[in-house]
Amino acid sequence: MSISGVIVEKNCSLKNIKLSKVTTDLLGKKCGFKKLEDFELQHTFKTKFNKEKYIVEIYGKVTGRANNENKYDYPPPVDNTLFFGNMMIVCKINDVYASPDDFNVDVWKKIYTRLFGGFIDLGKSEEQDDLEEDELENVPEEMKTKEGYLKDGFIVDDEDDSDASYEITVEHPTINLDDSDDVLSESSTIDIDSELSDEEYMLYSDDD
Repeated sequence: MSISGVIVEKNCSLKNIKLSKVTTDLLGKKCGFKKLEDFELQHTFKTKFNKEKYIVEIYGKVTGRANNENKYDYPPPVDNTLFFGNMMIVCKINDVYASPDDFNVDVWKKIYTRLFGGFIDLGKSEEQDDLEEDELENVPEEMKTKEGYLKDGFIVDDEDDSDASYEITVEHPTINLDDSDDVLSESSTIDIDSELSDEEYMLYSDDD
């Protein structure tokens, strides 16, 4: 029975491959390496998938020449590890290496998403937003601002804003230059404009 593998090329392309057995030398040769001494198992991911125990093995090199880096992004804890050249992924299902029917590029992509904790489908999220009921749809127009917001203590219409002008009269004594005992009272009027302003309120991976 053939064993299934997924080659991760350094440009991030994924390719299915059939293997007769799993050894580091064979996997390294399938990845195109002539020198195999540094090609080895780099990490093992363990997860549950389709109610089965999946053990995903990642093989590759962490030494290599500049400009030969593998740009594929792996889940933590090897998300910051720099790999070189092509890499190989094989998978055990309940401790038996999987066949092409049970493990391939499509299956790896699903496991990959699970290992990352799942991704948000932005398209689906927008669709759900469109289906959500407008909370202000049944609110009378007189209770909403021109922009369609609900009037409350913080949001009001522009015309509801009023500039209040207050007059404050300050009285202070003035001493007569003739040093008389009479005290004159002067009045000063100060206009203060007060503006009301609106404040804007705005996955499961185990190291062996």
